[in-house]
Amino acid sequence: MTISGFVFLGRCTLCWKMTSLNEEAKIHNDIVTFDFVENYYNMTLKTLVTLSWAVNTYTSRFFIKLDDDILFSHRKFYQICKQILERKQKESRPVHKVGQVPPPAVMFGRCWIGAKPKRDRKHKWYISKTRYPPREYPPFVAGGLYVATKTAIDAMLRQAPYVSLLPLEDVSLGLLREASGKVSLECPSKWMAEKIKRKRQTFEYFRSFYTVHTRQSDPSSMEMLWRQLNWT
Repeated sequence: MTISGFVFLGRCTLCWKMTSLNEEAKIHNDIVTFDFVENYYNMTLKTLVTLSWAVNTYTSRFFIKLDDDILFSHRKFYQICKQILERKQKESRPVHKVGQVPPPAVMFGRCWIGAKPKRDRKHKWYISKTRYPPREYPPFVAGGLYVATKTAIDAMLRQAPYVSLLPLEDVSLGLLREASGKVSLECPSKWMAEKIKRKRQTFEYFRSFYTVHTRQSDPSSMEMLWRQLNWT
C-alpha cells in the first residue's frame, strides 16, 4: 500500500509564518495552501476544500484525514481497508451483475451516535437552537482521524450546496452523509488510544489500537511512538 501525505493550510495572518511555510513547501512539495484565513471556525470550509482537492487530484480508493497530533499503524490500516472493501463488495454482488460492482461509499473512524449540540454559549462547540434546532446530531465520525472512500467523499460533496453546515467539521460531514443517503458508517473497535500524561502506558498497549492521539507530544516522542506502531 502506497500512502501519499500532504499538509493543508489556509492563510496565516502573520507574514513571517507564510514565508517559512512557502520555503518549507519548496523542499518537500507536500504543503497545499488555500485562500482563506486559517482558524478554528473555518475548519468546515477547510475540510470540504481539502477533500475536494484530494478526490480531484488522486484516484485512490481510500482517503485518510488526520490531525497533526494523530499517529496510525500503516499495517493495520491496510488490513481494515482491505477487509471493509471486500465485505462491502460482497454485500453489493446480489444486486449487481458480475464485474459491475460499484466502489463502496463508506467512511469509518471513531463514531459518535446520539451526540447532542452544546447549548452553553461559553462552550467551544456552542451551537444555538436557531442555527441547529434538533436535539441530536446525526451519527458522525470524530474529526481527528477518519477514512473515507472516494465514492463516499463525492456523494457528500454533492450535498454541500444544499445543506446548512456548522463550524464543526465532523458534525458537518455527518450532516452531508445523512443528506446523501448513500454513505455507510463503520465503527471499528479499538480505533483510537489517548496518550495521557503522567500515566504509564506501554507501547504494546498503543499497538493494540489503530491510531493514537498524542495530545501534542514533542516531535521526538511522536517519532518514537510512530516507529513502535509501525514496527513489524
